Amino acid sequence: MGNSFRFSGGFDKKRKNGIVKFSHSFEDIDSVVSHLIFLSTIIFWDANSSENVEYFPASRSGFMQTYKKIASSSMRDELKNSTSLDTKLKLPLPVIDFLEKITFSKREEKNDFNEILESMRKILDGNIKVTGEDVLSYFFRPEEDKDIKLEMQISSSLVAELTPILYSLTDGRNKFFIIEEPEGHLHPEAQIQLARVFGLMINAGHHLLITTHSDYIWAELNNLIYAGSLTGKFREEAKKRFGYEEEELLDYQKVGAYLFKHKPDSNLFSQDEKTTGTTVEELEVTEKGIPDTNFINAFDNLFKRMADLEELQRQNKKEESNSD
Repeated sequence: MGNSFRFSGGFDKKRKNGIVKFSHSFEDIDSVVSHLIFLSTIIFWDANSSENVEYFPASRSGFMQTYKKIASSSMRDELKNSTSLDTKLKLPLPVIDFLEKITFSKREEKNDFNEILESMRKILDGNIKVTGEDVLSYFFRPEEDKDIKLEMQISSSLVAELTPILYSLTDGRNKFFIIEEPEGHLHPEAQIQLARVFGLMINAGHHLLITTHSDYIWAELNNLIYAGSLTGKFREEAKKRFGYEEEELLDYQKVGAYLFKHKPDSNLFSQDEKTTGTTVEELEVTEKGIPDTNFINAFDNLFKRMADLEELQRQNKKEESNSD
């Protein structure tokens, strides 16, 4: 990962939900981070209920379109018997767990989280159908023509991204969701709607830890915190004006936020604390949400550059006009 990214969620001994931000520029660290996150979360969540931890890697759309190849007879035994990172697949354990679940784990579908499921289906503009007992098959049925069944290989990447999350919610169990880059392949408006789904999930009893580059998700989660701090007629006005449901609004006291900063010229794998690659700073979460300074400078520079270019263009046209 050459660029900075954010890391949202909440995992502490009090099981806070919320948002955390990473900011670093390490190379080839994805598998290390996801592996550590997965194991740490199991420890904090419940050492005896790791089956209730659901991990969704950033590359899930690609896996959803190729998982049947992985489920072939020669690959299946290797996948199910992999016990370390040192395998021919070269995949970290959390990803192997994800592949096992989407390939072999048929869920007993219930309607316990119907409002969440319906909100997810609105983003998809359709629904999914899962068939098979040994190796699962996933199909997408668009809302405009429910007689059509599209396999994941020919469905949109948005559908492939959200299908495993939606299917995980159908079994009616409260879980700890670890979702990397939930905004992948989603239009900005869909990202905003997904943030509201996260509000529904948290208030339904799920716990979330997400990584994201999305300012849209970040900003809308802050809006849900802001609206959740209002009371009486002002709360009702916010819900009416912006179409929020009560179950989407977030209590800022249940949100944890942390900023992970990369130390310049540091070594991620150093045993010396003074040269460790990252520092962790807890951010103050208030009724106004979480302060966002991670990318503000980049946006400021971008808009300043645009303004400067506009001024240069004005001067250029003026000079051309004078030369005529």
